[in-house]
Amino acid sequence: AARPGEGMTQVPDPAVRITDGRVIILSVLSAGLYIFFWFYLTWKQLENETGRKHYPVWHALTLFVPIYNLFRMYTHVWAIGELAASRGVTSTMAPGLAVVLWIVAVALDSSSIRIDSYGAVILLSLLSTAVTTTLIVTAQRGLNLYWEKVRPPDTLTDARTGVGEVVFVVLGIIVWIGVFIPF
Repeated sequence: AARPGEGMTQVPDPAVRITDGRVIILSVLSAGLYIFFWFYLTWKQLENETGRKHYPVWHALTLFVPIYNLFRMYTHVWAIGELAASRGVTSTMAPGLAVVLWIVAVALDSSSIRIDSYGAVILLSLLSTAVTTTLIVTAQRGLNLYWEKVRPPDTLTDARTGVGEVVFVVLGIIVWIGVFIPF
């Protein structure tokens, strides 16, 4: 049996672009949890595009693994940059910066758990969500530029909303309720 990308032509997924607005809305509604779905979805897109096996679910789950998640974040943003560079598109996010932003977001989240001040918890949660959203938007822009370069305009569409995104938004709303209405 041929492996993906070997001896057969793959039909490109027409739904590839994830707009800034969509990332912002889903990231905010999900309290930043959208990064897990974004990681999964974009690894899946990279797998389809490169023909190499990427294990999107496992890569997304690595974001829960301390220290190792930094290497996965770096590799993910690097892979997006390499794919973009293969078509002459300049990367919109440096892998090292993505790692720094991820460290900041995780530190803000961790700090909010240890603080008793209601106002500080809200502020730290909002800041963490903003940092995570910035990371995703900036990295996704590079991937979107790549799609615009390699796909004919009539086949370039936005990725469909999936069940996973809805699940993360529901979980995020539960998180926001816990942040804004302390128990």
